[in-house]
Amino acid sequence: MRPQKLSLKNFMPFRVTGDQVHEVDFSQLDLFSITGPMASGKSALIDAMVWCLYGRTARYGADSKGVISTGEQTCEVALDFTLGTRWFRAVRRTGKITDSGLSEREGEEWIQDTSGSALLTKRIEELLGLDFDSFTKTVILPQGQYAEFLTSEPKKRRELLAKILELGVYARVADQAKLVADREKTRAETLRETLAQYAGLSQEHIALQKDELAKLSQHIEQVAQQEKHLRSVAQHADHIAGLRSRVTELQTEMQTRTQEKELAQKKADEVTVQVASLTDELAKIGQEREALGYDVARHKVVKQAAEHLTVWVTAQTEAERKKTERAAVQEEVDTLAQKIESHTRQVEQARSQHQAHTATFEQLVAEAGDVTTLTEKLGAARRWKE
Repeated sequence: MRPQKLSLKNFMPFRVTGDQVHEVDFSQLDLFSITGPMASGKSALIDAMVWCLYGRTARYGADSKGVISTGEQTCEVALDFTLGTRWFRAVRRTGKITDSGLSEREGEEWIQDTSGSALLTKRIEELLGLDFDSFTKTVILPQGQYAEFLTSEPKKRRELLAKILELGVYARVADQAKLVADREKTRAETLRETLAQYAGLSQEHIALQKDELAKLSQHIEQVAQQEKHLRSVAQHADHIAGLRSRVTELQTEMQTRTQEKELAQKKADEVTVQVASLTDELAKIGQEREALGYDVARHKVVKQAAEHLTVWVTAQTEAERKKTERAAVQEEVDTLAQKIESHTRQVEQARSQHQAHTATFEQLVAEAGDVTTLTEKLGAARRWKE
């Protein structure tokens, strides 16, 4: 990492007013020193860079309130630095405004890399490969801690140097090589055990085993052919079983149809006997009709009278039924008023038809003669009709 520019607002002694900003440009410097009177802010510049990167300082730790200038409420530090050819800008704020983040410059534009104080610290550790403790022991040594690295335990110094120089890759390569070696060693042992099992074999035994293998292969092929044939036979058997089941169903259905046919034939025979009987009776009625001197005109009149009587009786029955229904649903008169009116009209029509039929009947009686004679003829006509 190489610092390029540092900007400070209200960080420790670097108090500002308005839009004023304290800036330090490192871009044109290679080797330099920071000098000045005591308490002039030399160490504060180093603390500002460390705080901007990691959010803490060696003097105040993670307490961000200690870095704010006395009497101020906000603090801001921006650090531009480069990693190889990449240029980054870290901005950390604390106080009333705590927006922090990291951006990377691409051409003339700044692209947001991450935002948030915690994410900024994590991202810096990923880019630099050092956490706060490692950074302050190797890159920046705070006042009073110059000898800490030199006096630390050898193991800690070795771990720190390995982390700085990225020697961990060699350890990972060694671990991977050891893993591959162990795997190949296990494989070699397996091969040795396998070879040991075949150590006592001769060429004759191997030839016999090959012949046996050929015979077994041939037998397996034959068994496969037989299995294929058996599967085909099983399929045919299933098909035949289905056909047999269908034949059984058809036989049962045929038997049922035969029984129905026999029952129908029996009924047909019974009807034939009845028809013959009715034919004989009809012949007898014809003879009786001829003996009585059947008159077609009178029969027509009687037939009309019978029809009128039938209509009258039907109308009378309907009227009586309507009366009964009307009495049964008396409680529903309000909802069935229209239906009752319709029934009433039908009754009136039936009465009118009855009166018309009565008048017609009286006229027929007057034309036909005595009522007794007409009744006898009506009875004979009814029997003939039946």
